[in-house]
Order: sequence, then structure tokens, then C-alpha cells
Amino acid sequence: IIPGVNTTETDPNKLAPSFEPETADVFEAGFKTQLFENRVRLNIAAFLTTYKDIQLIANVGVSNFVPVLINAGDGEIWGIEGEFEAVVTDSLRINGGFGYQNSKYTRLSPESIAAGTLLNFRLPNAPEFSANGGVTWNAIETESGKLSLRGDVYYKSSQAKTSNNDPATFQKPYTIANASMTYTLDDKKTERKPVFMLDK
Repeated sequence: IIPGVNTTETDPNKLAPSFEPETADVFEAGFKTQLFENRVRLNIAAFLTTYKDIQLIANVGVSNFVPVLINAGDGEIWGIEGEFEAVVTDSLRINGGFGYQNSKYTRLSPESIAAGTLLNFRLPNAPEFSANGGVTWNAIETESGKLSLRGDVYYKSSQAKTSNNDPATFQKPYTIANASMTYTLDDKKTERKPVFMLDK
């Protein structure tokens, strides 16, 4: 170190603080059922996940501009999710799913507080709502092959991407739609052609 001159910290033990392992306990209850002569399948489950010493990326420590892995504290996520699939006709199938989850911190570590995290913030990468749906139609089926059309829609609500819920990195709600057609030959060879994809 040169007297009177500020130098960048290079000690890896200070730049990359140590951290404890993350643990999670998962509790789930629900049911799975098949209805209408097995033409409809319905699954619904409620869940609770408790986290201890959550490992998250944050800007803290000597090099505040360098993201490091920290133990942000403890937290929990609880919610409900479901999915269904129905054979409407011999050539038409529909499916869908939904999810709701509530995430929160239950304890904050000093490192997490230093990064600007508050106890009422949401856990990162935990959208409150999600949903999906799809339709498959076997449009043409002959001895030489089968032509199937498929459409899907996926939705996720907004979600935080950092431990301190930084607005600059907040993920807005988005919807993705795509469609495809598949032609299956009698020798099982398949050609799949995407038709379009929409990201909104």
C-alpha cells in the first residue's frame, strides 16, 4: 500500500464473503383425480416452503458495485397450484394450469439489510400469479401420417429479481404465445414447424 494513495481491495476473502448453506422445508397437500371415464385429469395442491439462510445475489461489502452471494435471511412461500387435461374429442385435447404464491422474508441478515432489503419485500423470482393453457387438434389423420396443430399461452405476473426489489431490475408481467404444427409420418419421423411466438 502506498501512503496517501487509495487502492482497490484485492483480498478475495473480503471481496467474496463466506456464507452458510441454504435449507428449505417443503410441505404439500392436494389431490389427483380422473373424471368422465378418464377423459379429464385434475390435480390441485397447496404448498408451503420455508427457507433458512436464503442464498441471494446482492451488492454489499467492500466492493459494493460487485454482486456477491449472501445469506439474505429466512423466508417462506405458500400458495396453491392446479392443472388439468381434457380429451374433448378423439382429435381435440385441451390443457391448462394456474398458480398463486405469496412470498416474504421472515428474517433479514445484516448483509441483506446493508443491501437495502426490507422485511416486507418479496422474495426474488417468485411471481404472485402464473397461468398456462393449450390446445392440440389432430386436424388430419390418414394411413400415411397425421397432422397436428398446437397452440400455447403462458402468463406470469410481475416479480422481483434482486433481494432488495430494485425497481430497475423488476420483471414486468408478461405473456408468451406460440403455435406449431407437427406432421408425423407412418414411420414415426416428425417434422415440427413453429408458426409464431408472441412475447408481450
